[in-house]
Amino acid sequence: MSKKTPLYPLHLKHKGKLIDFFGFTLPIQYEHGILHEHLHVRKHVGLFDVSHMGEFFIEGQDALAIMEHLFTVNVSKQKDGSVRYGFLCNHQGNVIDDALIYKYSNEKFLIVVNAANIEKNEAWIKANLTNSDAFTNQSDAYGLIAVQGPSATSLMLEVCDQLPKQKNTFLDKVVCVNKNVMVSKTGYTGEIGYEIYCDQHDAVAIFEALYAYQEKHKVTLCGLGARDTLRLEAGMPLYGHELSENISPIDVGLSVFLKDSKHPYIGHQHHQRQPQLKRIGLELIDKGIARENYRVYQNEKQVGTISSGTFSPSLAKGIAMAIVDIDVDENQPVDIAIRNKLVRAQIVALPFNYRKGESEHDR
Repeated sequence: MSKKTPLYPLHLKHKGKLIDFFGFTLPIQYEHGILHEHLHVRKHVGLFDVSHMGEFFIEGQDALAIMEHLFTVNVSKQKDGSVRYGFLCNHQGNVIDDALIYKYSNEKFLIVVNAANIEKNEAWIKANLTNSDAFTNQSDAYGLIAVQGPSATSLMLEVCDQLPKQKNTFLDKVVCVNKNVMVSKTGYTGEIGYEIYCDQHDAVAIFEALYAYQEKHKVTLCGLGARDTLRLEAGMPLYGHELSENISPIDVGLSVFLKDSKHPYIGHQHHQRQPQLKRIGLELIDKGIARENYRVYQNEKQVGTISSGTFSPSLAKGIAMAIVDIDVDENQPVDIAIRNKLVRAQIVALPFNYRKGESEHDR
């Protein structure tokens, strides 16, 4: 039976179209649809329920050493109050999960993981701990609200007494609607983004307080569908697509999130080689939508497969990311096999140029 997030009553109230998402009941969209939600976030601000994400804590005098061993993030150099993206890898150097690492101090870290991998991650971490008391899974205690879009800061200032100013930082003691919360400034859409970590019992009140400004700040509610199209336009990887236990970070252009060999972590020895594959962005020239696992060809030879694909609301065309051979010529077009038909696409830089044609006034 699917779990319900603390915001489940609001999804019903606001007519969310609910689906099972890795064991959680969440809205794929609301009544205005994915296209509306996506474009609204690009121009104004949207609210997302991301309470399904997992929250782990590593604490105590061994916390720093544990984090250095388990994760690819160089936490010894990470500043207190900052957030870093990195990976939990297996002994083959492939990705068990990608995560955000929140550093409070050398003795306290928050690890935010994907909902689909909570149980797997917990088992892996515990199996690789010498001090099991250092780890706690507090996922069920939290509500998590993402506020994304150009107007996010203005909206957040209506309900919070202070906000983190720099990207990839957080403040632990924020008062939001008379509730004590933690607020970070990261995001998964390519827009200005904040996350509110709150007690699960406070989530509804905070969400309703934000949505009460729907007219003043043009706030919309957003589901999983818009979250995915927004992250794809922003060129951000998704676990199970661009990352998996069969994919190494170095083969999808994510080596920048790996520590050097002087700071070993589980799987590090497999990251000392040159990449054999690469992740590319594709804009379809012909009509069509490229879906996961569709074959990619160049000069009549299969060179890879689509990892994520959709229709881009911002660009009004099909876009995709693909994992292809390292020697693919990025100056030449490729063909994608869509329903037994080859559809032409051009290779483009990531993130996609979803601001094409926008003026400063539009932002």
